[in-house]
Amino acid sequence: MSMNGKLSHQFLIYNETFKHNSAGIVVFSEDGKMIESNHSLCKILGYHEDELKNFNISKLIHPDSLPDHTKHVGELIKGSIMNQPRLYRFIHHKGYDVWMLVSTTVITGENNHFLLVSNLVEINSHILFDKEYRLLTEHSIDMIARHSPDGIFKFVSPSCKLLLGYEPEELLEKSPYDIFHPDDIAMIAEHHQNILEDIDLNSCIFRIRKKDGSYSWFESVGKAVKDEKGSVTELLIFSRDITKRVKTEELLRKTERLSVIGQMAAGVAHEIRNPLTSIKGLMKLIRSSPEKIDFYMDIIHAELERIELITNEFMTVAKPLAVKFCLRDLQSLLKGVTSFLQPEALLKNVQINTEFEEDIPEINCDANQLKQVFINIIKNAIEAMPEGGEVIVKVTMFEDDQVLVRCIDHGCGISPERLPYLGEPFYSLKEKGTGLGLMVCYKIVEEHNGRISVSSEVHKGTTVDVILPVQL
Repeated sequence: MSMNGKLSHQFLIYNETFKHNSAGIVVFSEDGKMIESNHSLCKILGYHEDELKNFNISKLIHPDSLPDHTKHVGELIKGSIMNQPRLYRFIHHKGYDVWMLVSTTVITGENNHFLLVSNLVEINSHILFDKEYRLLTEHSIDMIARHSPDGIFKFVSPSCKLLLGYEPEELLEKSPYDIFHPDDIAMIAEHHQNILEDIDLNSCIFRIRKKDGSYSWFESVGKAVKDEKGSVTELLIFSRDITKRVKTEELLRKTERLSVIGQMAAGVAHEIRNPLTSIKGLMKLIRSSPEKIDFYMDIIHAELERIELITNEFMTVAKPLAVKFCLRDLQSLLKGVTSFLQPEALLKNVQINTEFEEDIPEINCDANQLKQVFINIIKNAIEAMPEGGEVIVKVTMFEDDQVLVRCIDHGCGISPERLPYLGEPFYSLKEKGTGLGLMVCYKIVEEHNGRISVSSEVHKGTTVDVILPVQL
């Protein structure tokens, strides 16, 4: 492209400033092709000068800033606006963001061609970050905190006063582990390490000690902030008080537990009545035939053990126990559940059959909570077959680190349009159901880092899969 005298004169003036100007300077054509760039710009963005020749400037600008840049340049060329500095985000050669204040001038050449000369001044990203961050934190009802990589508080938003009772200054330069509930520290430490290693993770739910000594439940998500070398400089943590939500969920679990107890009471009473009747008859026989006392006593002992098993399982469901995770054998857990449900199954002419794959690893779980899940699922399967039938419970390895518990019935089934709503509160397929049972099941399995999936076909049956992580 040829340039007139005015263009050559202006370009020479800019060229004289290239080598010694601390600001970045770039000359590019109207189609974005870079013609010249100075040493300062190359240093700011991490390129050698030769690398940027004939490079398109659009490849240096962050996608979020590119539309504004393109529009602004077009308006400058048309002469519809005056040159005003613009704040753009550029991409460093190593991939991280660089904020720069850009002032662009249009130089007109022959044949209506244009050159554009931009002066670029790097803006300290921390100044921008702090300004926006301060605006965000001062008006947020959640607690926002910045931590050093080892977890020490470096900044705490004012909302901590409302949520925890502490003034922000009381927490600065202190470790948050000092106010975590002792039972949650191991889990939080693992979550902390995952943030440092930039592992994709979900939120972490834990308890924090307030200034008055009480504990509140919080849900936190975090992100590691890294420098241009990829080293973690600080952690950014957003925390929300979920105490009311946790209490509501616990109330729903207790309600569902009581519902299960009430519905199972009749079946349990029926099942206990049978061995009691046998024991009474055997006691009479002992009196009339004392020589057979050992034989009769063995039968009585077996019947008493049957009663004890039923009552123990009933109390497991009925007694509200604290949540406690430990390694448990899934096969033993499910055998207890199926034994507990046998009375109701027999009353409704339903046979419960189990199939266990060999060498299933133990799972880290709260046994009482999982029993509640499986009781609910198997009980629903029994109720889906009012004319009787078979419920099959299978346990197999799903993947190397997951186990699958599958419950199959051949009952009435669920229509496709209803399947997506399963697990929502107050959505039930039963005439007098609340829908809270399945909702509680979904929540419990989620807290065990598992998932539930349901497939069904009307008049053919339903399959419920519970997938849980195993302890390898």
